[in-house]
Amino acid sequence: MSLVNIPIKKRVAEYQVTLAGSGSGGSYVKGIWVPSISGTVTKSLAIFKLDFKALQAMPEGMYTTEDVKIYEVGSATIPLHSTVVFEGKVYEFDMEADRDKDGQFSMYIAKKKEEPNDTP
Repeated sequence: MSLVNIPIKKRVAEYQVTLAGSGSGGSYVKGIWVPSISGTVTKSLAIFKLDFKALQAMPEGMYTTEDVKIYEVGSATIPLHSTVVFEGKVYEFDMEADRDKDGQFSMYIAKKKEEPNDTP
C-alpha cells in the first residue's frame, strides 16, 4: 500500500531536519556520542506519537510513548542521529525502515532527546 493512498498523507507537513554528518565526525558530550552536523534541510514528513499498540510490536524497553514514528514519502534520505523538532521537543532519528520498493515511503522511529532540565 502506498503512503500517498492512506490517511497519513493528510498529516504530512514541512519540518526542519538537522542532518547528522556522515562518517566518524563528532564528539562525546557527558558520555554521549554527538555526531557532527552536516546541515539543515526542509523535509515533508508525517509525525505521530507512539501509542501502546505500536510499542507492543517493538523491542521491550527500547521506546516509550514519548518517542515518535515518522513517515517520509519515497526512499529513506535522513541519516540516523539526525534531529527534528516536533511539538516543541527535539527527537533523534534512531531506527529506519525503507519501504520505498513495496510502499513508496520510509518509516523512522525517533527518540525524544533529554533536555538538560530532564535529568535529576
